[in-house]
Amino acid sequence: LDLRDPRGLAVVHDMVKDADVVVASHKPGDAEKLHVDYETLSKIKPSLVYAQITGYGLDDERAGYDAVIQAESGFQYMNGEAHPSPPTKMPVALIDLLAAHQIKEGILASLWKRERDGGHTGNFVSVSLMAAGVSALANQATGYLRTNSVPQRIGSDHPSICPYGTVFECRDGRLITLAIGSDKQFASLCTVLGHPAIAIDMKFQTNP
Repeated sequence: LDLRDPRGLAVVHDMVKDADVVVASHKPGDAEKLHVDYETLSKIKPSLVYAQITGYGLDDERAGYDAVIQAESGFQYMNGEAHPSPPTKMPVALIDLLAAHQIKEGILASLWKRERDGGHTGNFVSVSLMAAGVSALANQATGYLRTNSVPQRIGSDHPSICPYGTVFECRDGRLITLAIGSDKQFASLCTVLGHPAIAIDMKFQTNP
């Protein structure tokens, strides 16, 4: 539908009368120009849940792109092999997917609240790609706050657990990855590998 055409806009406004949710991905200000913003549509359907995804928030008119926000939020800087390898973009549109999951949670919470209020209360929820990306860095942020060190590229290794995520090449050339999450699991690994004495070596008894 061409929202700049009164006929197209009329179709949208008519559809909203029977809608529970509207999901918008306009840059801030565009929905208002097109008369499909929350204030306009909620007058047509007061119980409407309106969910808006932006690049950088409701006060920033810039469009958001997954690859750019991977770089700006820090994902790209931390992804890849150790220096001097360059930062690496993830092969999936993770920022887009994170934002989608967060907006979904806002929608579901709004629908639940509406049911609790007798089905009459609408709501406006918004998520930005940047906020979704930064909020997903909780582990790295915790590490920074505890150690005052900026997370670096370490390939598939884990910054505080070993071996966890590291890729090893076996004698037959095949690759495996290990996720050893406790000292007990490490002792079991050493037994499986035929070197149980490593697990009781003072240097390796505990993960630290």
